[in-house]
Amino acid sequence: MSLLLPSSPWYPLLSTLPPPDYSQPMSTTTFLTQDAIHNSLTLIEEVTTLSEREEQSAFNKEVEKRRLRLDAGTPEQIKCDVTREIAKTSRVGRQVSYIEQLEVDF
Repeated sequence: MSLLLPSSPWYPLLSTLPPPDYSQPMSTTTFLTQDAIHNSLTLIEEVTTLSEREEQSAFNKEVEKRRLRLDAGTPEQIKCDVTREIAKTSRVGRQVSYIEQLEVDF
């Protein structure tokens, strides 16, 4: 799915596909791709939801793992440290900004 997002190197090529013909969806083999490119808000929302779930799962696993260490620190400190580390590589913020931009354009 991420290959269909505007941040993908393939997006400039894929965006040249004509708009989907909803009256004849079976007339082309690229209908789903055309729909995803020309109506990208749903796709971006889905990718953002998946990214959020993935990051939340990684957060929970890392907090649980660090809690068991002898020099772990307080639960608040552990959560703060893990949040900081995950935020460095998070894609969710950029995706939410893009969704907000799309919603303003409509």
